[in-house]
Amino acid sequence: ISLAETTVKNFESLMDKFELSSAAAEIFKLVNATNKYIENTSPWALAKDEGKKDRLATVLYTMAEALRICTVLCSPFMPGLPKKVWDQLGITGNPDAHLWDSTHKWGGLPSGVTINRGEPIFPRIEIKDDPEETGKELSQAYNEMMQKQAAEDAAKQPAPLELEDQISIDDFFKADLRVAQVLSAEKVAGADKLIKLELDLGAEKRTVVAGIARYYAPEALIGKKVVMVANLKPAKLRGILSEGMILAASGDDNLGILTVDKDIPVGTRVK
Repeated sequence: ISLAETTVKNFESLMDKFELSSAAAEIFKLVNATNKYIENTSPWALAKDEGKKDRLATVLYTMAEALRICTVLCSPFMPGLPKKVWDQLGITGNPDAHLWDSTHKWGGLPSGVTINRGEPIFPRIEIKDDPEETGKELSQAYNEMMQKQAAEDAAKQPAPLELEDQISIDDFFKADLRVAQVLSAEKVAGADKLIKLELDLGAEKRTVVAGIARYYAPEALIGKKVVMVANLKPAKLRGILSEGMILAASGDDNLGILTVDKDIPVGTRVK
């Protein structure tokens, strides 16, 4: 604990003087001391003795708190590192534990946090007598980590939208979209996906067969104001004449019908 407090004071003093290499070396001293603390206390052995649970808790907390302080001190040099460590320490959602001032007093790590086991953030690096040599290895490992992270982030980017060919505004208006209200709904016999809807268009009623039975119970649709294609050529589905189509969005095994969220009169054209 006293070493951590001394490390923070020395680190801040050196950073104020722009002695960056020496400041980084102070972090390595605390890291090295934490490693030796782990070796000396042997938490793996304590875990096997029921009578030493309290001692084990103290050892684990000391290790985690020292690591937390090290990551805060590392943030000026490795801005991408702290969050990775905080995720594993279970303190990502606790911003107070990330603050620079939190390093001035031992105990910034909340008690009772759950450590999340994850992949090693860095390959094993031996702390050398020469801080600059250790710094070079750590810097190389950090750059490799960030390059890997950048590649993973790029792979997670959504694919570009695959749009249909462009149409003119005149082409769009060929589709007569109208607000309609569901008067009744029932499943189509012998068809797992189909629901028969009776829709009110104001001046007339329409029957529409929609493939939404996997996502909606018929009774949940009654009273909803939906958007339908009113000038779609009628077609028979399972022997039922469908006189239009209601609009819906689907993806990732989910579907939602397009509804109107205000009291718009039925029959109103959608533009």
